[in-house]
Formats: sequence, structure tokens, C-alpha cells
Amino acid sequence: MRQFSDIDEVAVIPVKNRVRGEEVKALITLRPGRDATAFDYARLHAHCAEHVASFKIPRYIEIVTAFDHTPSEKIKKNELVAGNWDYTIPGTVETGNDKQT
Repeated sequence: MRQFSDIDEVAVIPVKNRVRGEEVKALITLRPGRDATAFDYARLHAHCAEHVASFKIPRYIEIVTAFDHTPSEKIKKNELVAGNWDYTIPGTVETGNDKQT
């Protein structure tokens, strides 16, 4: 996903799911000058479908303004995982990647 032209940073996390146990959620920041309201989720989904296995394609994608980082500049994923559940919140787009495994 980092190779996608509009994305600056990405964090992929698990979210709990009542049926499957876990699903994949991608949180992304956009490159400077990119407009979140014009973001092409379908194009990103197609990009993921070309480059990763179907079970790795995020079911949820959320654009965030920034990530908190550790002193070594890694994204603090543990903070992102806390509180996520299988539901759609404002600013989150469900990609429809709901293939049964």
C-alpha cells in the first residue's frame, strides 16, 4: 500500500469480527497536497488486489491526519488496535472484501 501514489504512511491492524474472529483494517495518511474527500478507495482496493493475497486486502480503510510514532519513528500500532471492533465509523470505508476463508 505504501507504493500507492496518494499514500504517505500506512498501518495495517487487526480488528475483531464477530463472525471471522479478525478482519484487516488499514489506516493511512495522505501525501501532502492530496485531498481526502477526493480519495479513490476503489483504485486503492484494485491496487491491493493486484499486489497481495485476497485475505490480506483490508476490509476497512480509514484516512487519518497523523500517526503517533515511537522514538525510533515506528508507528505506535498498539494504540491503533485498542478499541477497534467490527463496525463502520465516520471516515471509514468498507471495501467489501468479505471472502470466506
